[in-house]
This record gives sequence, structure tokens and C-alpha cells, in this order.
Amino acid sequence: MVHEFDDGSPTEVRSLDAVTLERLRAGTVELPRAAVPDPTEWEWDLSQSLLSFRSGANRVYRGVHHGEDVQVRVYDDRITVQLDHANPVEAPIRHLLLDVPPKPRALLLAVGGLAALGLLGLLAVVLR
Repeated sequence: MVHEFDDGSPTEVRSLDAVTLERLRAGTVELPRAAVPDPTEWEWDLSQSLLSFRSGANRVYRGVHHGEDVQVRVYDDRITVQLDHANPVEAPIRHLLLDVPPKPRALLLAVGGLAALGLLGLLAVVLR
């Protein structure tokens, strides 16, 4: 799966029916906002996500479409849909490594590393 941050230009389609798994497996799909209903009205299993990088979007939804993890970003003028390799709640490490853009991934890994070092230091002091 190619994400936009992997230099995969979104494929523009004009209807929700054109958002097929084949297209999503090839990369991000983009829909004009005026051409489709709000994602809350789609018959997909979507819920608003607080664990997502918005990337300028007004809202982000996550869910399952045809058995695949999807992320839907709603912008003023467009909606993007992409498959994720892993659900961030069920497989956070895999999601971090495969689905998070490189810069936020590096930041999260650095913060996590520093937190782990701090915890080890605290344990060393406590166990003395």
C-alpha cells in the first residue's frame, strides 16, 4: 500500500462506488467533497479518530471497509481514503512503523526512547 507521504499521488475518483479495494491497494484515493455524502453517512464501519495525524484535515475517521483498515480524512474541498497496514489501537507498533509519516514517526520514536531511558533510570534509583 502506498501512502501519500510515500510520494503516491492520490487517484481522483468522482463517486464513492469508485473507491474499490483495488484502487486503495494501489494508493490513496481522493474524492471531491461536493460529489459524495459526509463519511458519517457512508455504510462503512467508520468512527471519528483522535489517534490520527490530521495532515490539515478537518476530521479523520478510521474503520473497516471490506475487511480492511481504512483512514478517511475530510478537508474543506476533498475527502481522502487510504488503507492502513495496521489499526493503531490493535497493533500500535506495526502501525507506527508502516503507516505513520516519517517525520512524526521519528518524533514519536525519539520521545518513546527518551521515556524508556527515563524509566530505566528511575528503576535503577529505586532498586538501589
